[in-house]
Amino acid sequence: MDTSTSSMSVAVLEGNRMLEEVNSFAERNHSLYLLPIIQQLLGALNMQVSDLDGIAVGRGPGSYTGVRIGVTVGKTLAWANRIPVIGVSSLEALSYGSRGMCKGERGDALSNEWIVPLMDARRGQAYTALFRCRRDGSGWERMAEDAVLLVEPWLQELKKRMTGEQLPERVVFVGELEKFTELIHAFGEAAGVEVQISDRSIRAEHIGQLAFEQWSSGMQEDTHAFVPNYTQLAEAEVNLKAAKK
Repeated sequence: MDTSTSSMSVAVLEGNRMLEEVNSFAERNHSLYLLPIIQQLLGALNMQVSDLDGIAVGRGPGSYTGVRIGVTVGKTLAWANRIPVIGVSSLEALSYGSRGMCKGERGDALSNEWIVPLMDARRGQAYTALFRCRRDGSGWERMAEDAVLLVEPWLQELKKRMTGEQLPERVVFVGELEKFTELIHAFGEAAGVEVQISDRSIRAEHIGQLAFEQWSSGMQEDTHAFVPNYTQLAEAEVNLKAAKK
């Protein structure tokens, strides 16, 4: 499941294969709809939470309240049913739909692509990261950790990274891009690189597939110690700290 943005996605997978998925775009009403959607989804498959082997949840970054809702529900269901919980970067899941371009049918690299997820964080900022297709066609690798950054300086930083072997053939921007389209095109012209814009929402299918990779490699979370990745203080906390100064 992922509730880190205005959209909400819940899916059930068997191994790496999706069985069913529900996507909702009810603006910021995740606390009302998440559990009913989970029940609806499991009911359609004649399953209960206790039938699951694990729960995968997008741990953020994203909306403070949204991330907290998803992580809290995931931890509660995992603890109550004594099954493991696995946290997945919401930004990596957002980028996952572009991962296929990194690998040809025979495992050969298609090209040197960069993938940049962007989620609006307001005030000219975005939650973002950076991934690169491996040249040997073996998938992708992370080049920058999840962070909240001012978009214009971040694009300038990307341009600075484009030297020698680091020079990509194309940069693919994925996510909530409406506010940043003009900046992205200007970046492409200034950097002399092809850019592709892909408006996309996070899908629970991709949360599950990334979690399955972690599961297969033996990675699991301590249910009680598992915390969201907010990357910044909630706005209420920022205002409170400012008032105390």
